[in-house]
Amino acid sequence: MFPNPNEGEMHVSFSLETAQKVELYIMDISGKVLKSTTINGNVGENVVFLSNAEFAAGLYMVQLKTTNSNKTLQFIKK
Repeated sequence: MFPNPNEGEMHVSFSLETAQKVELYIMDISGKVLKSTTINGNVGENVVFLSNAEFAAGLYMVQLKTTNSNKTLQFIKK
């Protein structure tokens, strides 16, 4: 995920061994989902652009869910 911290725009990169749907959630620190989307991920490296300009400055999390995995990353919005 880059840049981190960011000022309202960031990129999330991830790699997949098989093409599949990826659920992406942006959550506040309490775990409340603020934004969600589903991506059709391709085999290999994937990069997704996310806007978080509407969020106040603070600490947030991005969660990526696939059929077989679940990854949560933190980011700071300036």
